[in-house]
Amino acid sequence: MAIHATSADALLSYSLATSPTDPLNASTDKDPVIGRLDITVGRNMTTAAYCRKIIVKIPIGAGAAHLTTVNTNDIKQSVTGGSDPGHGNGWTATAAAEGDKRVFTFTPGRAPEFTGQWAVTLVISQIPINKVVGKPVIEVIEETSPTNGNFTPKEPVRITVDKAPPGFLFRNLRPSKIMVENGEKVTLTWEIQNGTCVMYWDDKSDPNVNSEPKWTSPALHNTTGFMLQATSAEDASFVHTLTTAVTVAKPDLDTGHLNVYGNATAHNGLVVRGDLVARDILVVEGKTYTLDELQAKGITIGTDLGKGHLDIHGNTTAHDGLSIKGAANIMDGDLIHRLTVTMKEAKTFRFSTDGMIFGNADGGHALEFTIQRSSGSCTLNIARSSNFCFPAPRDAAVVAKTVPMGGSGPYPSTTFFFVPFGSGGPI
Repeated sequence: MAIHATSADALLSYSLATSPTDPLNASTDKDPVIGRLDITVGRNMTTAAYCRKIIVKIPIGAGAAHLTTVNTNDIKQSVTGGSDPGHGNGWTATAAAEGDKRVFTFTPGRAPEFTGQWAVTLVISQIPINKVVGKPVIEVIEETSPTNGNFTPKEPVRITVDKAPPGFLFRNLRPSKIMVENGEKVTLTWEIQNGTCVMYWDDKSDPNVNSEPKWTSPALHNTTGFMLQATSAEDASFVHTLTTAVTVAKPDLDTGHLNVYGNATAHNGLVVRGDLVARDILVVEGKTYTLDELQAKGITIGTDLGKGHLDIHGNTTAHDGLSIKGAANIMDGDLIHRLTVTMKEAKTFRFSTDGMIFGNADGGHALEFTIQRSSGSCTLNIARSSNFCFPAPRDAAVVAKTVPMGGSGPYPSTTFFFVPFGSGGPI
């Protein structure tokens, strides 16, 4: 599983892959592990940036927070790619000891412009992994600029490298399809050794997924994020998590307030668990039910005024006209929270419980999410038309924005979803 990361002000994007296993295993006297880190730089960026230098620091020591005890030239460094003139015209890689860190410096022959259309991979290999299970953090410091000048070091990008108990392996969580029809199921598969799993999705979980590395979901009606969490059979304190998402074509939609500024047409039934506000025209080709009260200045039901079937069991207010050609059901309550950010400005979300954010960067605009916590922050860059799924901790502020921002309007909005793991939601 590639780990994607950036910092609050870093201009480049990074993803980490480890070998010979994912995650890496701690060494034993009997089975020493020689590990390798592949840090891919610049893939799927939405804003171009120039780069003069990239520095990588790995922690040296024998503890859980360290990667290796070796701080010598026995560890090797190299660069894959970057030989084209526009990609750096060849990169050099050097290393030196710096206290309890091994510092690797990767320098292009000329400052390249990273555009998201190409990448280089910084390789650190021949690493003797130490013998203690843990989660050491490597730091990546870039010297970059939005223009070809005034290069400055940015805040470090911090990437956790799991050191699992010996023999633990957990990787390759994959859905049988990345998009399904509404009501269709999907089968997830993965690889695991010396561990047990629990599957999480929506507000549900299933611990009975350990007879084989294969699980079939219930019928899906919304784009759904899945999180598979594995615990080491040897050391229950070590937990490793994989995530993926499946898009549902023509999904059901559970929402609170719905503001419609144009035509809204439901071809079967419309179920609203909250307020429904139509500022122009709402056309429903089906039955309409409300659990309390319907208020409207003008109502057209069926093919003739005042004809058709209308059951109301909630509050429905239409400030102009409500045209209903069939059935709509208006009820109450929701489990999946719909979040919206406009092209005009960034928006910050906070949550009263842990959960997951997932969706699709549709509408022709890329997305950028910055997860801010007291321990640091990271930024996820989502390319256009890409599915995404990531955890949203309760103690985090999630800043979302479309890329690019600004413009003179009108300002289209991008929507995505928050699934709480407990009782709660956005605050």
